[in-house]
Amino acid sequence: MLAWIILVGVVTILFSDKGFIDVEYRTRKKVVIISLSLLLGAVMAFLMSFTFSSVSGSAVSAASWFLAELVPFVFLFSLQGFLKSKFPS
Repeated sequence: MLAWIILVGVVTILFSDKGFIDVEYRTRKKVVIISLSLLLGAVMAFLMSFTFSSVSGSAVSAASWFLAELVPFVFLFSLQGFLKSKFPS
């Protein structure tokens, strides 16, 4: 799932005026820079998910699910909200 988010991020940075961050702003340069920051966060979330999804064993299954599935998405959506707040309304 996170790989698809990364792919969508690349496409929207290249072809959308709002970028990956989905914000209209007067200068495209700032939208691209903030969108690239969000894309970097998506890559970091993907790497975290990939790392913790390879952990096996029943004793760590709940913890690995939490770290592999939940935490990367919460991180990514929190980062998006934080980065969107950097744009004036």
